[in-house]
Amino acid sequence: MTPQQATTDRWRHLAARAALPLREPWMAAEQGRVGRASAVVTAGGLAARALLVDADEPRTGYTLADLLDQRHSPPDWLPGGPTVFVGALGARLPAVVGDPAAAAGGHRALLDRIEEWARDRGARAVAVGPVPRTAEWTELEEGLTAAGYRPVTQLPEAVLDVDGTGLAGVLERLPRGQRKTVRRQLRVFAAGGGRVEVLPAERADDPRAAALLHDHYRKFGHRSTLADAADRLHRARALPGAFVLSATGDTGLRGVSVLAVDPVRRELFSRLSACRRDDDFTWFNLTFYARIDAAAARGATTLYYGDTTYTPKVQRGCTLRGLTTYVRLLDAEPPDLARRCAAVSRSVLDAVRAELPRGHDHLLDPLEAGGNRG
Repeated sequence: MTPQQATTDRWRHLAARAALPLREPWMAAEQGRVGRASAVVTAGGLAARALLVDADEPRTGYTLADLLDQRHSPPDWLPGGPTVFVGALGARLPAVVGDPAAAAGGHRALLDRIEEWARDRGARAVAVGPVPRTAEWTELEEGLTAAGYRPVTQLPEAVLDVDGTGLAGVLERLPRGQRKTVRRQLRVFAAGGGRVEVLPAERADDPRAAALLHDHYRKFGHRSTLADAADRLHRARALPGAFVLSATGDTGLRGVSVLAVDPVRRELFSRLSACRRDDDFTWFNLTFYARIDAAAARGATTLYYGDTTYTPKVQRGCTLRGLTTYVRLLDAEPPDLARRCAAVSRSVLDAVRAELPRGHDHLLDPLEAGGNRG
């Protein structure tokens, strides 16, 4: 067995009960998509996947500012150049697995090895996260803090809890006015010939889907090519249990989503979504409403809706899950780094508060108090 096979097998064993984006099939589907180098680092009963990223990637470049949600106004103290990222691509989770209880004190050894790997490759910082503020991740947070990593609050993730009643059950919990809005969006979409179908995963290889995804990337400034978009779709559909939601109408394909359900933890994750530009009715029907019924049909009770466009999501029943990325600068750290990280955290929460609709500020209370550890 080669060293690479041994570390892959070690990861597979330690991640067997972890969230779906941390298991080997998801990681294998993302291998080589982003980052110039990657490695599985182990210590005791823990393992981490380290990814070397920078701004010069041919497809999608990442800097430390990007990883901290500071792309548009990066603080001047954030170093440029390569960063080692310990996180799950395509999901808001840290790429660390294992049994924390059986690995008491093991986080320091794991982080030492990650930092050594990072320095050998010229990285100037290590970022671990985003770490959800839930009880499952308490030991990792404590290990990172003890090792001198600084917490930076991230944009929270919109989360929707559902039950077997699907969209009908979600609608019953909404205020009357919001129920009317949702039903109107369903009605107008259908009246315009719109429909959403559940398709097998191999339908993600449709060239029309690649064109939609390519346009989606261009809208957000990514340098990806049409071939890159097709590769992304092919990787997404390769995950065991993946399926496609396809939105069509009289004018052809209007949107596509590739999703996967973790049957053990009963969570639904979006691998990717793309819609025609300025087609709000398709966006709501494909990425929100149809997803709820698809999740319920597959036994999922928790849906993750990402960290953008909070207003329509919280108005439709989502709560916010706090996220924190932990940062270590490998060169000399500013003496007031803790204060600077706290300032970034405040700016993130202020931006979210400004986006939330009136009457929903309470969703930020546990995030500001450092709570949300359900």
